[in-house]
Amino acid sequence: MASVSDVWRSIGSRSYVVQTGDTWASIAAAKGSTAAALATANRMNLSRRPSVGSRIQVPGTWGCPVPTGGFINDFGFPRPAGRVHEGNDLFAARGTPVRAPVSGQAERTPNSIGGNAVQLRGDDGNRYYLAHLDSSGRPARSPPATWSATSATRATPITTPPHLHFEVHPNGGQAVNPFPTITLACRH
Repeated sequence: MASVSDVWRSIGSRSYVVQTGDTWASIAAAKGSTAAALATANRMNLSRRPSVGSRIQVPGTWGCPVPTGGFINDFGFPRPAGRVHEGNDLFAARGTPVRAPVSGQAERTPNSIGGNAVQLRGDDGNRYYLAHLDSSGRPARSPPATWSATSATRATPITTPPHLHFEVHPNGGQAVNPFPTITLACRH
């Protein structure tokens, strides 16, 4: 399983080399983040100044797809027909809006396993798959944090509570466990 820093580096962040005089607050202000988010992403204490010359991760514009929901790390759990679960489930009440985590091009991709589903080809170079939607709207460009081409989460199969199935495919390749990034982006 990938560590938080491995996933954060490939999804939703960019690096920055700390310069003389930098503080968490000054870096945050220059990079459009918060000091607390920088410290969390780098597992650092805000009371200690960042070390000059060190490379830190700056959280990107990656947003939580279901900001009001809960989630579990069920990546890799067995599924019927020898499959494994390639994402994480984010639970929320039926009718909860679902948003794109990044800007990109959304395409409806309904299928027999995921039901109403959307593929998002993110401007960050990654592909995202969102499934079990009550509706998926029409294909569209989606800016981060404002996209709501999907309107509600739906459980498939019917025996599970309403949730969004969410996958991340760095550079369009194989799915990786999105849990570390979801944990950072979806904290309440």
